[in-house]
Amino acid sequence: MKARDRHRAKLLEYLGNPANDFLARSKYPEILGVTRVWLYKLFTPDDLSGLEKDALDLRRKQYARYIGQADRGLLKRAAEGDPQACKLVYQRLEGWTEKKRIDTDCTIRTIVLDDLDNNKV
Repeated sequence: MKARDRHRAKLLEYLGNPANDFLARSKYPEILGVTRVWLYKLFTPDDLSGLEKDALDLRRKQYARYIGQADRGLLKRAAEGDPQACKLVYQRLEGWTEKKRIDTDCTIRTIVLDDLDNNKV
């Protein structure tokens, strides 16, 4: 395996782990045990952006367990009668949205000044 591939795998493993902080690029050389110059010989800024995107996707896959726990807690609160939790359950799990009615009746009324003077309004 080439050095570039080994370092990419190591960074991906670190950044893809939700237990680790998502570090600034200036910290990558510490993770890899290389100098900053060597890091940029191995990876272009575009390469690092792609790696960070892959790491974020990996993190999100691992969040599924936590999201399931959050959903369970939300369902429990809704079952206990919390109206905001009930609303959120229907929105998130059933795709429900509030319908907003927009009145499009744009009746324009004009008042003639003479009518105001004569108290006809």
